[in-house]
Amino acid sequence: MENDEFEDKLNSAVKSSPYVIKRQPSAILASFHEQENAKKNFRVRKGAFVGLCSALAAAVVALAVYVPLSLKNVNSADDPASISVDDDFVSPLTNEQQVLGYEAKALSSYFVSQKPLAKRSDDSASFSQAVTVYEKMESSVRSAYEWKDSDIHAETGSFTGNDGVSYPYKLTINETGVLLYNLDLAKTGQVTASSFEGEMTFANGVSKKASGTTIVRGNGKADLELRLYQDGTSYLKITEISTNGKFYFSSGLYLDGTLSYGYSIRLAKASNRQVMMASYWNGEENVEGTFRIYRESETSYRLYQSFVSSYINLQYSGTTRSYAYNGVTINK
Repeated sequence: MENDEFEDKLNSAVKSSPYVIKRQPSAILASFHEQENAKKNFRVRKGAFVGLCSALAAAVVALAVYVPLSLKNVNSADDPASISVDDDFVSPLTNEQQVLGYEAKALSSYFVSQKPLAKRSDDSASFSQAVTVYEKMESSVRSAYEWKDSDIHAETGSFTGNDGVSYPYKLTINETGVLLYNLDLAKTGQVTASSFEGEMTFANGVSKKASGTTIVRGNGKADLELRLYQDGTSYLKITEISTNGKFYFSSGLYLDGTLSYGYSIRLAKASNRQVMMASYWNGEENVEGTFRIYRESETSYRLYQSFVSSYINLQYSGTTRSYAYNGVTINK
């Protein structure tokens, strides 16, 4: 089945159902992980690669549909989304280079801090749990809200990475670092599927192996995936799902080749305000939750979520993030 046909039928089925699909996220992520194990080597035969990409694209589109549906059932009275939600929001990322730059920026916080990639326990429905979960997607959300076309600078030439390999393309991302890679993004729509390798050097000088894929779907749009590796089997992955120019990304953390957790984010409108719709799953414990995030100002965000009642205030001050709820503050 073509991806567009799959998407249309799934959207139709979901919109006609009054019930939240409880099992869908974990089931899809489990399938996604099974496909991931089959994709150990990027250098596979094109026919097999294309078939695999189609299955992955279909699975992640299903996640995109699940997110808005679940959020509609956890609205707070003072949440703008309680009145209306419109998913018709055009992505601020206008080309593949911007998508790749955003993806690198979104994942960078996991590596710049030099903290090891680790599983975290989410064992209680509380303010603390909500902050712990949100911290995993915080960089993706803020990078989307603050994205500017001038955040990236693309160059073509011969650039040698710290790994000693020469790459033909260089992407400098403001306040993040430099990504070197070997795929001509201008030609992504000319082939069904492509893979690339590269190296990401962050602002603190740390370099990590990078790789990824581009997949052209039935609608002519190209999904772009980026992986940044902690080591040979542990990595973070972020994938754009190019559904008619909308902003939708799905991310996951793999430790020793096993999915630890995943989340997806999507821009929408709620009562004529921009809102980030987010959904999270702990792949090991099958814990799930939802967020709706509003940017009040450059330094202030309001988080509505399914972990605690009401909302959490998030304030940025330099490199410190302060979460406040019911008189309690947690600093990160």
